[in-house]
Amino acid sequence: MQGVHITNEIGHLKAVLVHRPGAETQNYPDADFSQVFSLRQWSGRFDLDKAIYEHDSMVQLLKKHGVETIEIRDLLEDSLETEPQSLKYFIDDYLRCSGATGSVSAGII
Repeated sequence: MQGVHITNEIGHLKAVLVHRPGAETQNYPDADFSQVFSLRQWSGRFDLDKAIYEHDSMVQLLKKHGVETIEIRDLLEDSLETEPQSLKYFIDDYLRCSGATGSVSAGII
């Protein structure tokens, strides 16, 4: 068996955007679980501890092979700190996508 071979469509993988699984994986009603996690149709629930272990192992392997891993949560925090006005747009867009009504008051930014 050969070693790990990490490439993308163009060549060697240089960077990858990742998200460590968290509590959001526990928010799906049983009926919706198989639609969201279609690769785990044999299971009715998401094993968060196992997913975190698998994610951390994958990130460690990627880093070992020189791939930069960018955590999306860190990227979002950095973006919001760099451009404070983007927080208003982010919240307004989140509310719009969720179907909620209203907008963020300019006074909180």
